[in-house]
Amino acid sequence: MRTVAVLTAALIAASALLPYVPAEATWMPENEKSAEILKAAEEEAVRWLIRRMVPNETVPDPVPFRRRLLLSYLVPETDPTYPYVFGRSFIYDDAVGAVALTMAGRYREAERVLTAMRRAMNDDGSFFFVYNTHNSWPNKDDHNGSLVRTGSVAWAGYAIVFYLLTRTGNDPAFMESDPLAPRFLQTAERIARYLSGLQIKARDDPRFGLLTGGVGTYTIGLDEESGEPVEEYDPSSVDWASTEHNIDAYFFLRDLETLTSDEAYSDAADRIRNGLFSLWSEKDGQFYRGISGSGSIDRALPLDCASWGSMFLFAAGDEQKGGRCLETAEARFRSSYAGIPGYKPYHSGTLYEEGSVNEYYSGIVGSSRWEDAYFVWGEGSFGVSAAYSCAGKSADAYRILSALLPLQTEGGFPYSTTAIPYQFSIHPSVASTGWFIIAARSLLDEEMGARFWGRE
Repeated sequence: MRTVAVLTAALIAASALLPYVPAEATWMPENEKSAEILKAAEEEAVRWLIRRMVPNETVPDPVPFRRRLLLSYLVPETDPTYPYVFGRSFIYDDAVGAVALTMAGRYREAERVLTAMRRAMNDDGSFFFVYNTHNSWPNKDDHNGSLVRTGSVAWAGYAIVFYLLTRTGNDPAFMESDPLAPRFLQTAERIARYLSGLQIKARDDPRFGLLTGGVGTYTIGLDEESGEPVEEYDPSSVDWASTEHNIDAYFFLRDLETLTSDEAYSDAADRIRNGLFSLWSEKDGQFYRGISGSGSIDRALPLDCASWGSMFLFAAGDEQKGGRCLETAEARFRSSYAGIPGYKPYHSGTLYEEGSVNEYYSGIVGSSRWEDAYFVWGEGSFGVSAAYSCAGKSADAYRILSALLPLQTEGGFPYSTTAIPYQFSIHPSVASTGWFIIAARSLLDEEMGARFWGRE
C-alpha cells in the first residue's frame, strides 16, 4: 500500500532527527535532558489534541449539541476511509482526551470535552460507542447500527471522576464553588447506575461480579456474490464479559466511592475485582480476554490484558502478578516497525476470526497471523509505558516513550504503523496521542501519575 510505504520513509527520516534513549538510560533528575525532551513532545501532543476539538478545520460547523467533542482521527481527504471517519468522535477517545488534558493542567479544555460528553449521554446513563459531529447520528430516535460498549461508558465516567478528584485535590472547596462540578458528579452517578445494571449478581454464574459488554455486535464476512467483505449488524444485547471493560469499570467505580463516600460503588468495584481474578491465567502470566455468556473462557491473550492488567493488579495490591504481566508484555508482544520498537496487540492467532475474511486480507496486510505481523500499536505501546510507571520502573517507561518519539507528526501519534482494515488505522489518533500524554505526564509529575489508575 502506498500510504504504508510513505509512512515508512517518513519514520526512517524522523528517526535520524529525534533522540533515542537506550535501555540503560537513566530518568530525571539524573538526566535532565530526558525531561526536557519528553516535556516538549508532550506540549506538542496537547496542542494537537486541542486542535481535534470541533469546530475545527475538518468540521467547521458541527451539529450544535456535538460541539467540543474530539475528532478521533486526522484523515487526509484523499484516503478512501475519509467519508466514513473524518467527522467521527469515539466516546472512549473523548474520555482518554479529557483525562490527558486534565493531567496536563488544561482544565478549561478538559471541562469543554466533558461538557460535550455530558450532552451526548443517553437517558439511561449509557453512551453510544461513536458519534458523528457533522450530523446527528446516532441519537435516541435514530441509532440503528450503533453500539454501546461497557468499557467506553466506564471510561466516560472515569474521565469525569478523575477531573473532579484532580480539581478537589488542588482546591478542597471546588465541588461547592464550581457551578459545573455538581452536574458532572450527577452525570458520573448516572453512568454508575447504568453499569451496575450490567453486573452479574447471581453467585452460581461463572461471570459473577463482572459486567457484560453492552449492546450490538458487528461481524465481518464475505458477500456471496461480490466476494467483498461486508459487515452484519446484530442489535441484541451481548452476554459476554470483557476483561478490559471490567478493568475500566473497576477504576471508575472505586474512585467514584472516593469522591462520594458511597460504599455501594466500592462494593460493586470489589465484586469486579474478585471476578477479574477468575480470568487470570497462571500459565500465561496475564489475564484472558474474557468470558462468554455460557461461562466459557475466551482464552485469547491481548496486550491490554497484560499492560492494563498489570496496572489493575498493582492497584489491587498483587505486585507479584503485576510484575509477571510486565514480563509477559516484553516476552510476548514486543514488535518493531522501520527500526522503531514498540508493542503489538496480539502475539499469535489469525488477524480475523472468520477464515475467509482472514484469507481475503492476508494479501493486503501482508500476513494472516499476528505472530507474522510486525508493526507498532501506538495506543497499546503507550499503555505499556504507563504500566511501567505504575510499577515504579521509570527508566523502562521512558525508554519506551523515547523510542516512539519518531512516530510523532505535528504533535499527534498514529494509532498504528500498519493499516489492518476494520481494526487498526495508520492515521494520527486521539487514542494514541492521549495515551502518550498520560504516559508522559506520569513520568513528569509523580503525584499526577499516582492519581491515574492509582493504588487503593
